[in-house]
Amino acid sequence: MIVLESIEDLKKYVGKITGHSPWVNVSQNRINEFAKATEDYQWIHLDEEKSKKGPFGSTIAHGFFILSLASKFAIDVLPPIKKNEVVGNLNIFFKD
Repeated sequence: MIVLESIEDLKKYVGKITGHSPWVNVSQNRINEFAKATEDYQWIHLDEEKSKKGPFGSTIAHGFFILSLASKFAIDVLPPIKKNEVVGNLNIFFKD
């Protein structure tokens, strides 16, 4: 297991694969609950019948739902940092 001494050590891992998280089951029920929490009721997320005829052939999870799993994936994959340091900025970029 890799143990990092500081945030500077963590910066050396930018762009590198540190591991793979376990699969996460994103069920329709979880998508429905996320829709309720965020009040995002778009058909592409919730209407299973209409979504069959849509661009993906089924409902899809909300982008923010997937993004919200980032902390879980980080805990699953990133090595622990020994010192009690807090990372101040989290930059998220979406590529085409």
